[in-house]
Amino acid sequence: MNLLSSLARRPRLARLALAVVALLPASGCVGPWAATRRLWHWNSHWEEEWAREGLFLVTFPLYVIYATGDFVLFNTVAFWDGDGWIDEPGGDRSFQAALPGSRERVVVERSGDGWTATLLDGDVEVASWPLASAAVGD
Repeated sequence: MNLLSSLARRPRLARLALAVVALLPASGCVGPWAATRRLWHWNSHWEEEWAREGLFLVTFPLYVIYATGDFVLFNTVAFWDGDGWIDEPGGDRSFQAALPGSRERVVVERSGDGWTATLLDGDVEVASWPLASAAVGD
């Protein structure tokens, strides 16, 4: 017995289920929708509007997956944690990586419209490289 046939035989239960689904977004735990907004932010960087629309149509299943992930998991984590797992699109961020036992580390941070990778030995800058924005997932 599937859910739809069960609801069709019980109209009162069907109305209750519809009311719960309709009121769920009004629960107050809206969240930042960061995953979906990051995908939209990436898609909106295309200059040509027809290319952007074509890309949207091709990636539409990703929007459904990202929105479902936001709705079910990521917004809830952001609500209870206060910060969330996913950064807002276009925000100021930096990443660091280091090997255990080594003084050297790589710091990747936003600089203007792009990103910069810096190799540090302790607190001394050894080298620095500009990175393409898409390489870090912007």
